[in-house]
Amino acid sequence: MPWKELEIPATNDVRAIKRAYAQKLKRHRPDDDPEGFQQLHRAYKQALQLAEMADERTTFSDQSDIPFSEAEYENPEEEMDWSDRPEHDSGIQPMSVEEADSDTDLHPLLDSLVEECKHCLSRTQGLSDPGAWSFLSTTPELLDSDFNHQLGQAVFNAIDDKERCSGVKPHPAVLRYLNHLFNWTGKRQLYYLQFGESGCDWIFQSLDSETNSNDLLRGVRGGDPVEPTIQSTSSSPQLDYASYAMRSLAFLTDLFFLITAIALLIVGPYNLLYPDDPISDFWLLVSTPPAYLLLVLIMECSPLQATPGKYLLGMTVVNRFGMRLPLWHNLLRVLAFTASGLLWKVIFVLNAFLKGRLLHDRISNSFVVRKRSMNS
Repeated sequence: MPWKELEIPATNDVRAIKRAYAQKLKRHRPDDDPEGFQQLHRAYKQALQLAEMADERTTFSDQSDIPFSEAEYENPEEEMDWSDRPEHDSGIQPMSVEEADSDTDLHPLLDSLVEECKHCLSRTQGLSDPGAWSFLSTTPELLDSDFNHQLGQAVFNAIDDKERCSGVKPHPAVLRYLNHLFNWTGKRQLYYLQFGESGCDWIFQSLDSETNSNDLLRGVRGGDPVEPTIQSTSSSPQLDYASYAMRSLAFLTDLFFLITAIALLIVGPYNLLYPDDPISDFWLLVSTPPAYLLLVLIMECSPLQATPGKYLLGMTVVNRFGMRLPLWHNLLRVLAFTASGLLWKVIFVLNAFLKGRLLHDRISNSFVVRKRSMNS
């Protein structure tokens, strides 16, 4: 039974179970005593389930005044054998959707914390002082991965709503403090898919700086209280631009592949059908520019993030956060390239002095960088 592990008498008081769990958690931190933490967490979940069972028995029983006690489970046929339940070798398994729905004790707590976070966002101190959010780091349920994920998404959404409705943004130090509790930067792509660029860009721009996560995580693990400090924000990550010479070589490589493909797929069959037509070469000249623009539009926002020439030479196209361009952003880039091509004689010389970030890159706020710099 879990009561011995939690060092409390049998009870159906969920708050008492959580208090006991929080006290024991200080002695069995997951980083210092993983085995002890797993045993404690199992006992905690078992105690919550037994308390829920006791509430159900009390609800549907005529003898509702009989107090809950461990004696009710002394019959071996009725006792639930927790030790025989299969467990994964790696430790505690995340709750499934069905288990999360049945674990009713976490939902009121989640709603309560979300409301407290929204209240915090409505105050000047909550917007500027990370210490106003310290109540989150002392919540033991934050160690539950599902609970942490749900709360992290709710807080992120509340911050985004606050900015969209009133234009008010929390101080970057507050965002970094919350990031170390919920690991938003580790789920960057997931959040971009869920909230879109408009909801994520400004938040992740504030988070793109190095902070000391160990001190902040110490509060979540039951250690000493966190003393957050305000740090200065940093700019967007430094990008290693591909040189003008390499980009020119990539452009010529793309043209070679493109002209070869057009000659084989369009001009060749046309010559077979109309061998005496003198304008067959005209089709090659006319179809190459739009075919190149279409190639750039499709390939640079694809998972490759590069045309064939750029890809072979180790280059990739990204936005200011080092991520793949969405289609609308790449369309803007193609239009800027087309406009600059109208004055190609002047632009060709001008681009040589722009240190790898060409004119249409600057207009569209995009970057062509060396791929190995993105992996370092």
